[in-house]
Amino acid sequence: MTIATNITKALMDLTGEPRIELAIMDLLKDAIEHRIEKIENEIYEKNH
Repeated sequence: MTIATNITKALMDLTGEPRIELAIMDLLKDAIEHRIEKIENEIYEKNH
């Protein structure tokens, strides 16, 4: 996979991870956790 240099730098700066593969994994993990939290909140609100 090819990623533009400016995007690579932004991902590394954002995550603090110098290895681009791990920076992407960190970002995906955070996005998934955020989505799960949002869904849990929606479920909670519907039940209360």
